[in-house]
Amino acid sequence: MTEQPLTGGRLTPGVVRIGDTVRRPAGPHSPFVAALLQWLAERGFDGAPRHLGSDDQGRDVLSYLVGDVPARFRTWADAQVRAAAALLRDFHDATFGSRLAEPYPVVCHHDPGPNNVVFRAGVPVAFIDFDFAAPGDPLEDVAYLAWTWCVVVGPRRPEGAGGGGVDLARARVHRQPSPQLHGCSRRRRRRAAMTSRSGGTTTPAAAMRRRASRRVRRMPTSPIAHITY
Repeated sequence: MTEQPLTGGRLTPGVVRIGDTVRRPAGPHSPFVAALLQWLAERGFDGAPRHLGSDDQGRDVLSYLVGDVPARFRTWADAQVRAAAALLRDFHDATFGSRLAEPYPVVCHHDPGPNNVVFRAGVPVAFIDFDFAAPGDPLEDVAYLAWTWCVVVGPRRPEGAGGGGVDLARARVHRQPSPQLHGCSRRRRRRAAMTSRSGGTTTPAAAMRRRASRRVRRMPTSPIAHITY
């Protein structure tokens, strides 16, 4: 069957569609991602592809999720941001307390931006590209979501000055109380943002999380978008 290159996910080159499946180059992350997707499937979480094994080229085989994946950042409606936050919360709830999350509360996606989300009829319905998934504090993902979904792309310099810029939309995140996610201490949040799941080693994913957290902290406090998580 014909291989159709796919766009959207920003981290893994060589992703193609064959029929109703997606083929992704395998890597060190593959066993963890396979276990995670299997766990999510067993718990009825529909916001992620299913892991179907490997093909004769050693690539990971996933189910294809029908929908659209945006190629670039853009302005999102409040309803879309709320839907993305609800999807993220469902993902965290599905992994809370699992062996995959140890020693942290949940498994984090660590890149839940709009470029890694499948939309149907303009509504976020599923995450893709779990290469950076790892145990962590849920607020790591919440901070990253608040940054990447509340971005307004447009020129900031005077016309003719060249280049472009990014205006960070002002966001206020309202975290709903949950018996599953209660008790995440500040110390654990800091440690989770600084270390990988292997224990103590700073990784590109950890660096990305630190940058996202700093950007969110610099946001003005007057809200434009309200995210309920």
